Amino acid sequence: MRFLERILSVIDSVAGIFFGAAAMALCVLFLLGGADISGRFLLNSPVPGATEISEYLLVAAAFLGLGSAQLTGDHLAVEGFTSRFSRKVQAFLNIITITLSIVFFT
Repeated sequence: MRFLERILSVIDSVAGIFFGAAAMALCVLFLLGGADISGRFLLNSPVPGATEISEYLLVAAAFLGLGSAQLTGDHLAVEGFTSRFSRKVQAFLNIITITLSIVFFT
């Protein structure tokens, strides 16, 4: 049992690190966008490669935060539909959803 607790602790730590990286990617994305817009209108010279860098940062921000959202249950869910089912059916649907997420996103 202690082994599983240690694994969960490592998973929590890694998810927290990835969540922090996603937050940093968003901050850099906002700063880069602001610098690009300011440079374009004030100096008539945008930041070279800002669009491409922004695309990479947006993907990083979206996917690095997925693990933390899954662990805390903060992901988007359609509760209006699933809340009408019994607890057993909700648990079964949750297992199906997590399994499909693992299959399609790895």
